[in-house]
Amino acid sequence: MDDEQQGSSGRGRVLSIDALRGFDMFWIVGGGTLFESLVKVWPHRVTETIHEQLEHVVWEGFRFEDLIFPLFVFLMGAVMPFSLSRRMERGQSSLVLHLHVVKRAAVLILLGMILNGLLQFDWAAMRWPGVLQRIGLCYFFAALIVMHTHWRAQAIVVAVVLLAELHGRCGYFPSCVRMRPVSGARPPRYQAAEVLDLQAVRDGARGKR
Repeated sequence: MDDEQQGSSGRGRVLSIDALRGFDMFWIVGGGTLFESLVKVWPHRVTETIHEQLEHVVWEGFRFEDLIFPLFVFLMGAVMPFSLSRRMERGQSSLVLHLHVVKRAAVLILLGMILNGLLQFDWAAMRWPGVLQRIGLCYFFAALIVMHTHWRAQAIVVAVVLLAELHGRCGYFPSCVRMRPVSGARPPRYQAAEVLDLQAVRDGARGKR
């Protein structure tokens, strides 16, 4: 990122964000592999715990490894107001700003696709919804929200997204989904008839990790 760590005063860089992003990038570019190898050199309870924390959980819960890319997304959002406001202060037009956002999102998505085997041209085994692809989409929509809304609308968007996430995590379904009786249940009860088999989606995600 070029000038995306400009401080609120417009001078210098936000050192805390630089330091945290450097820490995060260390793990993204392979720091985890270095620490994971310790268990092979020195088998011990400590190194085994480190190795365990540097592996993703199957689905439920989280470990240190599961926080690395979310931290990157957090940092991306933290510097976005500085970056976009700085460009606006320099007099960049709306078209130039939108092209910048589209280009950056496209680069992230393309890099993610290459990382997941785009150049192997094996479309059946291609993992389309990779991490960088999701980060690219998040950046694109978040940038549009920052550029076209004020803080009140942004707060509403954040609240809606968090509620939707909580809604999905708890296993609830929208009221528009039809209900069906549970076969053989006594007393009779009903369950949501899923249009989308979320368990199959989760099982597919587990198999690709």
